[in-house]
Amino acid sequence: MLGMFGVGKTSLVHRYVHGLFDDSYKSTVGVHILQKTVPLSAAGKVLNLVLWDLANIEKMSHAFENYFRGSAAAIVVFDVSRPASFEMQRIHLDDFLHINSNASIFFAANKVDLLENEKTMPAALVEIAQKYDAPLVLTSAKENQGVPGLFDLIAAKLGS
Repeated sequence: MLGMFGVGKTSLVHRYVHGLFDDSYKSTVGVHILQKTVPLSAAGKVLNLVLWDLANIEKMSHAFENYFRGSAAAIVVFDVSRPASFEMQRIHLDDFLHINSNASIFFAANKVDLLENEKTMPAALVEIAQKYDAPLVLTSAKENQGVPGLFDLIAAKLGS
């Protein structure tokens, strides 16, 4: 999980793993690791997702580079109500891809519950997703909108 502080990385992970949402903001310090086993088929095949919820990365450090190593995917989270989060994520993603050039990328346009209309989705987000040829999923951890679909998409990609 990559993104600026307050974009909802922790909320998305907790909504997916535990089915819970807590609107009291608690900034992640360092890294928080959660795990969820996802069934992939009726034949009993499963995928064990290990989700690394990283604190905001203002400046890349060697510690964060080590967290990136071996990752199969990245979820880049934007706050649709904070355009400043759009460009900063690209910088983090480029650092991630420098270490994991073959990783799958997914974008979560989070907090869509704050938009009056989903049609007001900032064009900059669509452009970023197109640039990286990656899915852009509209999410709201608060409303559980798009959250299961985002992680199902990731599980399907990694499990294939």
